Amino acid sequence: MQTLLYLSLVAAIFVAVIIALRSVRREQLRLVEEEMRRLGASPFRSGGAVMGSVSGIAVTYGFRETDRQGSETFCTALVPYDSPRLELELRPQTPIELRHVAAKRAVDLVFGDETFDDAFIVEAAPANIARALLDDPIRTALLTFHPCRVTVIAGELRFDKAAFLGEAGEIRRLLELCVSLCTRLTALSSAVEERQVELARVGDHAGYRGPSPDVIRSIDATLGGEIELAALAVARTRRHQWESWWGSVFVFTGIAIAAMAFWAYASGFAGYVMRHTGR
Repeated sequence: MQTLLYLSLVAAIFVAVIIALRSVRREQLRLVEEEMRRLGASPFRSGGAVMGSVSGIAVTYGFRETDRQGSETFCTALVPYDSPRLELELRPQTPIELRHVAAKRAVDLVFGDETFDDAFIVEAAPANIARALLDDPIRTALLTFHPCRVTVIAGELRFDKAAFLGEAGEIRRLLELCVSLCTRLTALSSAVEERQVELARVGDHAGYRGPSPDVIRSIDATLGGEIELAALAVARTRRHQWESWWGSVFVFTGIAIAAMAFWAYASGFAGYVMRHTGR
């Protein structure tokens, strides 16, 4: 009877905790909805996140639980289709990241901003687009969320932080940052297009002597961007191969240690049996 009462009490506590956690999560999502409305969106919930359109940019803000780091915050935004091609991964600078850069397993853009350069690794290509995108206000905003990770790839911008960003001010600042990055990238697209039209117009007057120096520099910049993207892909491949190799080493080492421990236990057990059976 006592065992049954004990199990019932444990079950009741478990249910109460689940209900409390869900209530807290609903309140967190409600705050996200309020901040999105203040930015002009008509938000709606989807699973454990809130979605909406802010300044014409589709954004998603949410939280997730992890076994190792507890609550994490993420915010994604769809990059407008007419934005210039850019691959970017911004992540905290660590000793191992610096070793990756030294071994050419990673790329790191330097901005001449000592605080920012010491805080983040910026792996991006083309470099001119990345430098123009991460201007002073954007870099300052990113530093307020350090440590964090930002990626731009395959038409999506994604922000991740291994911490809970659930206060109204934090939610608003993060939404504004992600939207600003996307709108700024679109503006860079317009600037690039206008420059290309201007250079093409100049090139039309070059006649049979060939394109003007400006047009040549434009072509060189385009080719340079493709070369940088290819170099970035090579560095990432090297890093992934290195991580895979070390992962295999750790697995095989773990297996070897477990096998040795089992062998030692089995040998000790066999000796114990022999001593007590006289065999």
